[in-house]
Amino acid sequence: MSATVAKGRFWGSGRDKARLVNYAKYIQHRSGPDREAGGRPFFDRDDDVSSKSFKAELAKTDGRGVIGHEFILSPGLNTVDQETYTRELMAKLEQEKGQRFRWLGSGHGNTEHGHIHVIVFGTDEEGRRVNFRSADYGHLREWGDRYLEREHGIERGLDREIAAAERELPGEEKARPERGCSRVLFGIAGRQG
Repeated sequence: MSATVAKGRFWGSGRDKARLVNYAKYIQHRSGPDREAGGRPFFDRDDDVSSKSFKAELAKTDGRGVIGHEFILSPGLNTVDQETYTRELMAKLEQEKGQRFRWLGSGHGNTEHGHIHVIVFGTDEEGRRVNFRSADYGHLREWGDRYLEREHGIERGLDREIAAAERELPGEEKARPERGCSRVLFGIAGRQG
């Protein structure tokens, strides 16, 4: 089963430009403990990016067809370097599609599972249309899982072991997670009967 979550949507025509700008503001300024002064930063393949750069990139869109796509990538581990993870997945997607995208990402740690919002503009750096199919989301999940196995294999293994052991705990242990966790971590045999 895939640990990586990858889902997305798109904004259609020129009239959606304002919606895309508002969505970018939401990504950057949504309340939460991870919000920095001035909002969460955007990043691209190389650097941090200002919101002015976002608007400049959006202005390059001609308003016909899809003006932008959004991916939400969630690695399932909060210890993942979100920028490195996103950059690797986006580079693989660019290679797979044969296009160099214009994209921006912003990491969020304001939920139980950290996630990254990625906006890909409707045209690539050469002005060609960018389109994604459901198979592309499958590739992102596959590449994300490979990244996690390579960079966080031990953590993932421990998470799986703990989850499997917790499923086997008797009801009273599940109701008292601190006891169940101790039993899982230290191998203390549970009472039978």
